[in-house]
Amino acid sequence: MFLWENQLQTVDLTPLEKCPELTELYLGGNQLQTVDLTPLEKCPELTELYLWDNQLQTVDLTPLEKCLKLRCLGLGDNQLQTVDLTPLEKCLKLRWLYLGGNQLQTVDLTPLEKCPELRWLYLWDNQLQTVDLTPLEKCPKL
Repeated sequence: MFLWENQLQTVDLTPLEKCPELTELYLGGNQLQTVDLTPLEKCPELTELYLWDNQLQTVDLTPLEKCLKLRCLGLGDNQLQTVDLTPLEKCLKLRWLYLGGNQLQTVDLTPLEKCPELRWLYLWDNQLQTVDLTPLEKCPKL
């Protein structure tokens, strides 16, 4: 489903609970300040989720624990000051994570050590002063 490059300020994803075969959701290039990802718990086939280029200040990734096939997650070019990556521990197929272009001051990469398929991690253009890359030792394809 492609909803990018619109002027969306809000989006209700609840109807997607009835779309268990949904594989891709593109919401980038809008004006979203918040988005409730809870309905995506009912989308176990989701492989790609793009929320980049919005105005998100926070995002709760907990619903993505149910998206075991998730390969690509784009959260860049928002206004995120913090992001909890813990739910991604269950996304063992995650290959691509884009967090660049936010306002992150810290980021705990520990959950990513459970993502052996991770190949690309973008953290550029944030406000990071330090980052512990040790967890990435368990990502041999990075």
